Amino acid sequence: MTIESPDALMFVPTECDGSILVSPETQNKSSDILIINIALCDFLMSVYLFLIAGTDYVYNGVYFLNSETWTRSSLCSVAGIVVTISCEGSLTFLLLLTRFRYSNILNPLSGNPLLSSKIVLILSCLCWIFLSLIAFLPLSRSSYFGDSFYGSTGICLPMNLISIDVNGWQYSFAIFAVLNAIILTLIMMSYVQMYKYVSGSRSGSGRADPTELVLARRSLVINLCNLFCWLPLIIVQFCAVFSVEIPNQVAAWLAVLFLPINSTLNPLLYTILTIDMKSIRARNKRRKQQPIK
Repeated sequence: MTIESPDALMFVPTECDGSILVSPETQNKSSDILIINIALCDFLMSVYLFLIAGTDYVYNGVYFLNSETWTRSSLCSVAGIVVTISCEGSLTFLLLLTRFRYSNILNPLSGNPLLSSKIVLILSCLCWIFLSLIAFLPLSRSSYFGDSFYGSTGICLPMNLISIDVNGWQYSFAIFAVLNAIILTLIMMSYVQMYKYVSGSRSGSGRADPTELVLARRSLVINLCNLFCWLPLIIVQFCAVFSVEIPNQVAAWLAVLFLPINSTLNPLLYTILTIDMKSIRARNKRRKQQPIK
């Protein structure tokens, strides 16, 4: 069989070596599934903000009389669950998308199972189950988490932004600081490696594939935005653990400012990236189909 374009098919286990052929359409579908999951997680952030804004409107001027009622309420727990799933889900699916692209670019002949849209869908379901577990676990009413884990702050945000004198602070620190720092490090390392790879020679040609080069550059910008949004929050949490005093106003502003910005930028930038990449792929395809003079 003759393949006119090098992008026409991607090689993964065939009948000869245990692999199958995966078309670009399948790869795009897998990538779209992960981007949709990221968008859903970022949408949950808007739900959380509406809950907090509504509560602020109801208790405006009389919050000091109702603070304990609010922080121990079921609505506060719902807000905490929503923001936990939103924050951790966005980074988790971003990591999966990063590894998917990493495999596509650096190991196109490896037959990585992540190329299959069915496998990506299964992984997405498993991620939602994991996210639900870590979000609902603090409601187990154990002595470790206390009676109101999500109510430790007035905005029901389960992050140690001020002090560690709350129940379950180790759990919160492990999830929102340590785990997130690891995820962000893996994401940035992957994109740096991808950018270095596509910037160099491809198959001894001495030229980088223009489509992959643009993708790597713009994806690196997107992940730098995520890094700059999350880095201040992670630093503040480490400061709280090591008893470095941070003003309450600073911690609150970091939470209500950087998290919504991050959730707003993700779907916006990925949408722009997807539109631009489709036009770039179409242009490159037309160039390859033109007869060589």
